[in-house]
Amino acid sequence: MADATSPAGLDADRLLAGRILAGEEDAFAELVGRTHRHVARIAGRFFRRREIIEEIVQEVFVKAFVGMSGYRAIVPLEHWLARVAVNACYDQLRRHRVRPELSLAEVTEDQGEFFERLVGADDDRFWRREEARL
Repeated sequence: MADATSPAGLDADRLLAGRILAGEEDAFAELVGRTHRHVARIAGRFFRRREIIEEIVQEVFVKAFVGMSGYRAIVPLEHWLARVAVNACYDQLRRHRVRPELSLAEVTEDQGEFFERLVGADDDRFWRREEARL
């Protein structure tokens, strides 16, 4: 097999992509078999839970199948899939990002007054309390 970065390797990747676009199931199975471990290793660098890694790998191959027409064969197919995998991992991190929340019990009186002003509470009442505080 030719080196993936050689012209012959790129030609082989171009042919494989063409076969996939032509609807050859064996060609896509070949791509999955050739690159599955690499994609899983990339996902494993971002996540530790096996279910998430498997979900990412599946997402990458679905995106690769749907977006194969966007592959231009200027880089090896494995590199293109690696970029798809990294982007899928970042998407997963964004979807599950924990955003800090503040319960109403944790809101201080000053923050509560600010919130009241923000949502349009009685401004006169706020300013009277503000003057009394000063």
